[in-house]
Amino acid sequence: MVLNLGGGRISRAIAAARKLDGARTTILPIRSGELRRAIGNSSFRWNDYSQINYLAYDRYMTVGNVAIFRAVLNELNREGYRGTFVYYNTQDVLRNILTPQTHAFWRFDLDRYGLIKRAQSKLLKVAEFRCLELYLPVVVDLKSERDLLFARIAESIGLQVPNAGKNRMYILRISDLTLFLESVLKRSIGPGRHFLWSSYETLESLVGGGNAQGGSAGQYRATNGPFNLTRPAAAGLKLAKVGKSCMSTLYVTLFGGRQAPATQVTAMEPKNVVEPVKFLTRDEHFSLHFDYLPPEDIKWGDIVPRIVSQPGNWQTANNLNPPKI
Repeated sequence: MVLNLGGGRISRAIAAARKLDGARTTILPIRSGELRRAIGNSSFRWNDYSQINYLAYDRYMTVGNVAIFRAVLNELNREGYRGTFVYYNTQDVLRNILTPQTHAFWRFDLDRYGLIKRAQSKLLKVAEFRCLELYLPVVVDLKSERDLLFARIAESIGLQVPNAGKNRMYILRISDLTLFLESVLKRSIGPGRHFLWSSYETLESLVGGGNAQGGSAGQYRATNGPFNLTRPAAAGLKLAKVGKSCMSTLYVTLFGGRQAPATQVTAMEPKNVVEPVKFLTRDEHFSLHFDYLPPEDIKWGDIVPRIVSQPGNWQTANNLNPPKI
C-alpha cells in the first residue's frame, strides 16, 4: 500500500491514478489533523506502507510545517521503516543552478513555501531509511490555478508576457509523475535527489495554437513598463514582493493557525468559461520571468536529472539529448 501525507492536488491526483489501476492509496491530510493524530499513535503502523509520499504543507503554519515533518521522520526512525520515503521539493530552491544567468537580485526571495522546503530538505539528513527527494518544476494537468493561467494565456492575443513568451521552462505532467512513482514503488529507481520533467519548452510553444479565435505561437508581446524585469525601475517591485513575503511569513509565524473556509472553489471546473487575459499580475510576471537553462548546461552536482515522459527508459545526466529550442 501507499501512504500520501498531505491532501493537496498532487496527492489526490496520485491516489486517483492508482485507484484506476486497482491499487489502494491512503491519504492523511495535514489541515484536518489526521496526520498529527497518526504521529505518536502506537496503533498506527508505518511499515504497513511500502511507499510514503510526503506532500504535506499548511499555508497557515511556518514552524508547524517543519515540526510535523521532523516528527514524521522521528516516527519512521523509531519504527525502523523498511519502505521508501519520497519527499517532494520544488524547483524554486534550485534557481541558483537552473537560472545562473539571471542576476542574483531577481533570484532572491523569502517566500514562506521555499523557506519551509529548504528547512525540511536539510532535516532529511536524520532519516535512517530509504529516501528519495524529488524536485518538481511546474506540474500541469491538475486543474490548478497554473493550468487555468496557461489556458487563459492560450486564449489571448497580443498579451504582454516576459520575453514575448520565449523564456524556456520545465514542465511535468501529472500522468508522467504517477508513472515514475510506480517505478519508485518497484524500486527500479534508486534513492537520492532527482529533478523530474516531461518537457522543456517555451511558454509560447506550451500554450500557442490553443486559442479558439485562431491565434497561434507568436501572438505575444514582450513586457513593457514597470513589469519588465530587465529594467532597473522594476527593482522597486521586486523589493516590494520580498517585503510582502517577509511580512506574510512573520504574521503566519506569530498568528498562524487561522484556517481558510473549508469549502474552496476549484480553479478549473468544467463549467468555468476560460476567458482571455487582459494583463498579467506582478506575481505572474515574476513567475514567468525566468529562462531556465537546458539540462545539458546545468551543473547538477548530486542531483539526478530525469526526463520522465519516456516510461521504462528514464534518461539521466549521462544520457541527455533533449531537442534544442
